[in-house]
Amino acid sequence: MYYVIALTWVALLILSSCKKEETPTLTTVAGTDITTKTGVSGGNITSDGGAAVTARGVVWSTEQNPTVETNQGKTSNGTGTGKFTSNITNLQPGTAYYVRAYATNSEGTSYGNHISITTLSGVISLTTAAATSITATAATCGGNITSDGGAAVTLRGIVWSTEENPTVETNQGITTNGTGNGSFTSNLTNLSKITIYYVRAYATNSVGTVYGNQQSFTTKSGIISLTTTEVTSITATTAVSGGYITSDGGSPITEKGIIWGTAQDPTQGSTTNGTGTGSFTSNLTNLQPGKVYYVQAYAINSFGSSYGNQISFTTATLPADVTNPATGKTWLDRNSGASRVATSSTDAEAYGDLHQWGRGTDGHEKRNSPTTSTLSSSDTPGHGNFILAPESPYDWRSPQNTNLWQGVNGTNNPCPTGYRLPTEAEWNAERLSWGSNNATGAFASPLKLPVGGYRSGRDGSHYIVNGYGNFWSSTVDGTYSRYLVFGSSNNATMGSFSRVTGLSVRCLKD
Repeated sequence: MYYVIALTWVALLILSSCKKEETPTLTTVAGTDITTKTGVSGGNITSDGGAAVTARGVVWSTEQNPTVETNQGKTSNGTGTGKFTSNITNLQPGTAYYVRAYATNSEGTSYGNHISITTLSGVISLTTAAATSITATAATCGGNITSDGGAAVTLRGIVWSTEENPTVETNQGITTNGTGNGSFTSNLTNLSKITIYYVRAYATNSVGTVYGNQQSFTTKSGIISLTTTEVTSITATTAVSGGYITSDGGSPITEKGIIWGTAQDPTQGSTTNGTGTGSFTSNLTNLQPGKVYYVQAYAINSFGSSYGNQISFTTATLPADVTNPATGKTWLDRNSGASRVATSSTDAEAYGDLHQWGRGTDGHEKRNSPTTSTLSSSDTPGHGNFILAPESPYDWRSPQNTNLWQGVNGTNNPCPTGYRLPTEAEWNAERLSWGSNNATGAFASPLKLPVGGYRSGRDGSHYIVNGYGNFWSSTVDGTYSRYLVFGSSNNATMGSFSRVTGLSVRCLKD
């Protein structure tokens, strides 16, 4: 019995010593962290096949089924079973690679399952922004990098040229605007005026340089666009003009104003009115009465001076006395605020101002003065607005004051020194001296009275201009004041009008 058992153990030992060893069993880990030139893979050795694993790693190639003998790259990642990680390097951008894990023991080398990875292309995605802030010598452009293609952008900017498709090697100008993805802005300088430029954004990474879409723009001429403002507020020695600059030509305005003189292409006088585009107002002073003047707006930038259209105007003659032999009264020869003696009944330059009864000469009397609905509690409102009073007693002042405009020394007398408002009786005597009791007779008289209409105290509008003449007297009538009115076909008469109304004024020598 003992002999049988001994034989059995011997047999088992022989069988055990004859057990066959195998190559390892393993899998390949899927590729991760793939860039243009690198990636990460690895393997998992689940069995060494009965013999110790002495080498392990991954192999790769652009051909399928790479081996440790036939490959384009290989890693060595230690020994033994279990998981390991391999860094795949020195790849080409935009290329498909085949990868297998391997493990070697004394019986040979085994390979894991076959996987593939494709490296990123490295091609940058970017666009070129449209040019803005274009001047005669500069502009603003830029770009937007939406993808670096898997390789960090190390340089970016703009290239430009008068030839199409400029590059970083062939250009007439280039900017550098940092690194990385995202939008950027570039300043293009030292450009030539009235020139077409082509511009592209560029970006560079380890793979190369890529360009955005091409944009084009034309630099400005440098020539300023401006007009001369109509001349207004003309007196014997002053006037108001100005200009309006619609374009600086692509170069900032460093000076603007007007020039004037008694000859065309004037040079006798000038103003300076700041810088920049837009409208400006200029005061002409030290003019001569009764002279024809020419005026032009001007503006200066780095390219030179430009001029607006030329306008001519005639300064007013100085008011003079005129006497009516029929009444023996001496008057000023024109309406208050008029630039000249009337040349006809409908001569607009002779209409003059429209005064609210009892107010001083504070600017409200100008035909286009602004309006306000706030009544004044004093004889001097402190502003030049035309006061509206659409409700009784229809006066610009509250409470009313009937003692205004009384005599040469009267409060708020709008006439020059030594002159005053006529009374109702004096106006009536003047009317009775006319050859015809209407606008024709008024103009034919020594006073040459025109039909300047009136301005409503209800809404500030103008009425019956060119149709009726309306002239204040100093005489009051209850809450109203008396005035002279005449038309082309209607008889002249004296009437009463609300004091908030704007009427013409003719001054009488005291």
